[in-house]
Amino acid sequence: MYKQVRGRIAMNIGFDLPNIGLVGTAEGGAMAHQKQVVLTQSSPRQEPTAASVWYSLTGNPISDELLDWPADIFALTDIILGRTEVYRFVLSPPHGVDWPPRRIPGWSKAVEEAGRQWSLWVENRQTAFPDLLAEEWQAFRERIGRSLEDLAAGHDWRMCEGLMTLHAIADEACAGLGAALDGSGQKGSIYRAHGRELLARTGSLARIHTRSLRVLPKLRTPPAGTAWRSFSRYACVVDGRVDAQWHKVPVRRVGTDARARHANLLLLPWPCACASTTSARWKALCVGQRRSLSASLSLSLQRNWISTL
Repeated sequence: MYKQVRGRIAMNIGFDLPNIGLVGTAEGGAMAHQKQVVLTQSSPRQEPTAASVWYSLTGNPISDELLDWPADIFALTDIILGRTEVYRFVLSPPHGVDWPPRRIPGWSKAVEEAGRQWSLWVENRQTAFPDLLAEEWQAFRERIGRSLEDLAAGHDWRMCEGLMTLHAIADEACAGLGAALDGSGQKGSIYRAHGRELLARTGSLARIHTRSLRVLPKLRTPPAGTAWRSFSRYACVVDGRVDAQWHKVPVRRVGTDARARHANLLLLPWPCACASTTSARWKALCVGQRRSLSASLSLSLQRNWISTL
């Protein structure tokens, strides 16, 4: 299975910036109709599937082309997670199964390493493609025709595992795209630069047309709650109708240790404008407060001096 996936994705060897276009454009959609069998939207008598939901939203099928850019996979998995609420199985998996999967020892570290390898592969196709990503993508692709109702009920647990693992790997691979990370080093710098340019040019980290959705850098993860937005650290999906103009963001630290726990504060001047009379009253108030504080300190010192006699 891995060789099949590796063979398909290895066809795109170059990494030219002009090739990072919008997958959901009219031209891209026409090419998809010519070269691939396009899945139509589900009729009222058909249950929605991962394939039909993605096509109805973006106008493109689920293909290996999405592996060329991690933010595209993040968008796909985030949409399916939101529609099915499969993320709830992280806290309460169905009877007889476990999360994280036992077949993946050290799941958290494995996901982080796969995301790092993926970002390096995007920049340089001569590097190794992560095995975990290939395995989970293959399992996911084989099941995109299953109904979302079955997926939401946890009937196909292998599909649930693949979906959540792909989402986590894609999130790790999006680290440093748009939001600067300290200690990120030089590896993957070209990939991150392309991500920042794509964000500045289109208002999204994904190549999906922004009329459908936007993938934006994430600066803060909610500390509580079980919404699917709480299960990503570096990226999030928002409505495409929300315009985003990204200029500069503060540095975010990598990891979940104590050093990574910090807060970003946005300070806004209030009020935005002050009249000269307001300034005069404020000055008078400050002078009055200083006089009152001085008198209070003087009285306190006198009392303390008298009590020591």
